[in-house]
Amino acid sequence: MASLGPLFSSRRIFRNEPRGCDMTRMKILLLGSVVLLLLSPPVLAAEPQDCTLSCAFKNEEGQVFKFIDYHLSGGTRFRIDILNADRTTMAFGIYRKDTGTSWSLDPDTKKYTEKKLDPGTWDTVIETLFAREFQSQGKTGEVRVLDYPCDVYRQENNRWVTLSCVAQGLNIVLKSEIIRDGKTVEVMEAVKFVQEKPADSLFEIPR
Repeated sequence: MASLGPLFSSRRIFRNEPRGCDMTRMKILLLGSVVLLLLSPPVLAAEPQDCTLSCAFKNEEGQVFKFIDYHLSGGTRFRIDILNADRTTMAFGIYRKDTGTSWSLDPDTKKYTEKKLDPGTWDTVIETLFAREFQSQGKTGEVRVLDYPCDVYRQENNRWVTLSCVAQGLNIVLKSEIIRDGKTVEVMEAVKFVQEKPADSLFEIPR
């Protein structure tokens, strides 16, 4: 995904990296994802405090190469799962604003890393769910994704075009497309989005 550099906002990538897989692995895996999810216009919205969002990422051949699942509970507990195309785990992170703690899993060693959650890290990871930054462009249309009405925004940056479908009133991107020189190179599309409180067990480390 290095070729997506012109559109990438480095401020969104995780700060205060610990050793091993803690933030470094998540940083690498989310590099392409944040381009699609976050280069979106601002929406005056009531962001949901409880929700689950699952997104499929497709390459230029239309093949799914990964999924990312997001779980938010009470606006204070957040989990990101990065999955292979067969939905096996590549990495995940749990962020507990209510306890000031975060955990990540190294799938290779099956070991968890725990660390203190600072406010800056919380702000950064929660922005992988909500569309809060943008390159100012106008609305170009409306579509429905998973039966949610969405506003479509088009952004251009040299040879790159990003199309973002933002759920009306929710500030969440449900579909995005990256186009380079007139050719689609990556698509993100939500396959599940529910505004319900996720299970408490998702925010605890299995013992």
